[in-house]
Amino acid sequence: MVEVLRGGLTASFILLLALMSPAVVAPLVHGGSRQLAQGHNLPSVEFMEVRVASVDDQAVTVVKGGEALRLLVKGGWVAVTEERVERGPWAEVKGLVEEGPATVAVASVGEGDEQLLLGLKQGDVALLSPALIRRCAERRVHTRLYMGVRGEVVHVGGNYLVVERDGRRALAITEGRWLKAGGGEVAWSEVADEFREGDVVRLFCHNVLIMEDEFAEAFGLNAFIWGYSGAIIDLTSGVALQRIPSGA
Repeated sequence: MVEVLRGGLTASFILLLALMSPAVVAPLVHGGSRQLAQGHNLPSVEFMEVRVASVDDQAVTVVKGGEALRLLVKGGWVAVTEERVERGPWAEVKGLVEEGPATVAVASVGEGDEQLLLGLKQGDVALLSPALIRRCAERRVHTRLYMGVRGEVVHVGGNYLVVERDGRRALAITEGRWLKAGGGEVAWSEVADEFREGDVVRLFCHNVLIMEDEFAEAFGLNAFIWGYSGAIIDLTSGVALQRIPSGA
């Protein structure tokens, strides 16, 4: 599924990879292998099915097995919704959480008397903390040139595509300016409707952060990709886009 076009990486992967922009992913994994090693020293993470009872500025209160748990929230978050992928503080993303069933990722801190919310999935909404991504990263793969990721489009969002292969899904950020073959410079909003469900696409990247199985099962993402060329080729329709670097 992931093919190396050139460079020193020779392994192939059966994982379908989730693609995210540098603006979203780089702050989460900055520092490479050393940072990932630090992430693995974080407290162990427990994934659990709960019912959200309430949400405030400092915590999410959930009920599990008849017991109420107050899960503290800290720092920035990546929010994935049906329409967009955004990064922001808890104050900006908390409104996406509603009362009702949810999957949460939780770590005990201090002497174990406090519990920290690291991730939450509820319906089509997923909230991910940088700490959770670092803690659940299995390994990072890098090539100086390009790897190609191929999959079938299953959803076109306001600033992303979802592609699937062999039952595994990838999320590819598409916001920004693009150079369209035969069409000049365009915004994603101008070409989004040219990508349709069922189309087969190929995406190109440089860095892959592969996630642990528990994370993938809970949030439906097997990996993050960043620092990539941003090239997207629709093999069904023939549409080809090349990302224009910011500031160019």
